Amino acid sequence: ATHASIVNGSTSQVFTISANAGYYVSDVLVDGLSQGQIFSYQFTNVTNDHAITAVFTATPALPVTNGAVLWLTSDSLGVTNGELVTFWQDLTTNKHHMTQNDTNLAPVVAANQLNGKPAVFCDAAGKYLDRTDALGITGDPDMSVVAVVKGPDNASHRYFQIGDAIGAGGRIMSYGTDAAI
Repeated sequence: ATHASIVNGSTSQVFTISANAGYYVSDVLVDGLSQGQIFSYQFTNVTNDHAITAVFTATPALPVTNGAVLWLTSDSLGVTNGELVTFWQDLTTNKHHMTQNDTNLAPVVAANQLNGKPAVFCDAAGKYLDRTDALGITGDPDMSVVAVVKGPDNASHRYFQIGDAIGAGGRIMSYGTDAAI
């Protein structure tokens, strides 16, 4: 849909970009130039006409949908290279999102790290993402956890933890070294 906004001369206008369920923001174009995956853009000191276009991409279907509890993919983060990751959306309908409210503890995203995809970097300074709600896994269920993780060649560290040791939800972080998740 196309919408026009009138901005008084020499003032600023902020646009917030959000995707409907089943989609994510894959790019934002400002005056035809890609801004990457961003959630807001501010035009400052507006004196001419401008155009902003959001590109939405359908979230891929889960490879395994039977019983999926949590699905995180770095190419749906909505942040660009070098930006802090304070929110990582769970792509299932369960809404078990990963968050970090303290920007001093938020990991950073880096472009083109693992198979051409972005990666989340948690470093030795204790940067991490947390979940505060339970995944709803009870008893002693059989489960599979699939992760693409790259650490230093000499690393022998945990990269994420699921369970009650840190809280009901779990945590994604690097223990003692840089890690790309």
